[in-house]
Amino acid sequence: MTSYFSLTMLGLILPGTAVAYQVMPRRARWAVLLAASYVTFWAISGKLLAFLLASTVTIWLCGLAFYFYDFSAGGETCNALLL
Repeated sequence: MTSYFSLTMLGLILPGTAVAYQVMPRRARWAVLLAASYVTFWAISGKLLAFLLASTVTIWLCGLAFYFYDFSAGGETCNALLL
């Protein structure tokens, strides 16, 4: 598959994602969308999967940093060590 408009994308991945998203409970829907992203990027080009994985990990770590950062202390403390 070399395009988002290919038969594989429009005929298999997109409908499969829509059905899986509707069937899953609300708390697990994010995992369906994440898995669909990985499948799509893998189908288009295996090399892009490395970039998606790096983006996923980076965004997750930034989210953890914002969650544990103590903004009330004026930016001087952090409540958790990330790594």
